[in-house]
Amino acid sequence: MTVAAQLPLDMKAIHAIVQGEDAALASQVAQKLGQLADFVTSSPGAADLGAGAWSGAGSRAVLIFVGVPRTREQLAMCEDARSANLPVVAIADAGGLPDGVLATGADARPESVAGFLRGLVARQATIDDLSDQVARATRQDAPLKTEMTRLQDELVLAASVQREFLPRTLPRVGDWQVGALWRPASYVSGDIYNAFRADEHHLAVFVLDAVGHGVPAALLTLVLARAMPIKRIEPGSYRLYSPAESLDLLNREMVAHTGRNARFATAAYALIDLRTGLTRVATAGHPPVFRVGVDGALDPIPSSGPILGILEEAEFEPCEVTIGPGEGLLLYTDGFEHLYPQAHPTIPGALLPTDRYLELFAEAVKAGDAASVVASVDSEIDRAKGPLPLIDDVTMVVAKRGSLAPGARE
Repeated sequence: MTVAAQLPLDMKAIHAIVQGEDAALASQVAQKLGQLADFVTSSPGAADLGAGAWSGAGSRAVLIFVGVPRTREQLAMCEDARSANLPVVAIADAGGLPDGVLATGADARPESVAGFLRGLVARQATIDDLSDQVARATRQDAPLKTEMTRLQDELVLAASVQREFLPRTLPRVGDWQVGALWRPASYVSGDIYNAFRADEHHLAVFVLDAVGHGVPAALLTLVLARAMPIKRIEPGSYRLYSPAESLDLLNREMVAHTGRNARFATAAYALIDLRTGLTRVATAGHPPVFRVGVDGALDPIPSSGPILGILEEAEFEPCEVTIGPGEGLLLYTDGFEHLYPQAHPTIPGALLPTDRYLELFAEAVKAGDAASVVASVDSEIDRAKGPLPLIDDVTMVVAKRGSLAPGARE
């Protein structure tokens, strides 16, 4: 039998269910509370208060123990009543009570206990409402966790796919060697790079930086990296595009496919003649490509052009330099500007980019070959950011030409 089945039809009364090891004392308490106009009391047997007995008892039922509930049956009653979201009160001192059982004090008079119970019942409707909200949130929590796990799995897969589009090995041709660093700020990166033999005598190196972050930017990098025009196939032969021509063709392709949500990117592209060191460079809204001198000096190569994807008739300024023995090229993305941020002078908490990374580059290029330069920069990134994530993706590609042996002629 449930408690609800034993309760009178007066739903305005407080229904006090009184229990206790001392049956006589419990009966006296029930009798005194029952004499009050707004109380109805009962003292059903323990068998009637088992699991499920509180179903439908409503928000005006209270379980009262005279003394501290100690027996297994009494503790089970407490648990069942609390599971039904009903108040459980002990006319006892606070020490030694089960969790969730409220104490009135061992010497509390019936009038005081009644006032205490009235207060509990008055707030019970609010507690029931909050309990319902928690239950609904709990029910929704499982599918939410499932969806979050699914999204995380998709991001991990997207990161894996993007990494597969990076070069598996970097070229080492004759006295030329290439090193690269690619570090996303999150799962995926808005940067991508490539370094490869364009033909028998030329090495192509480019860096792309999609405007934005997250999966949309990462998808754009994959499309652009595969769409970069390298050579024109002609009957019986081919012609390598200059970097300025490649960026122009890529820009026109982006503009032609611009939809409602336009996407933009910056780029730097260098095409190196492995025989002579003659290097043609073009950039599109991108940080300059540096020429690395024998002494480690960093000289920006004067090439410029607008961001890709905005103007169809954009012009990309070509530039040519000759990279001699012991010299090299350094291409990078603007994420390095956020490696050493400084506080904004007027906006609390805001950070501004800086060019302190140039000091890092200047020190790193003294490390020697391309792989050592990249390793030096990678180590400094770890030191600079500490345990915090990167603010922006960072990418660097270094192409270095070996030094002449003593007495050798170029």
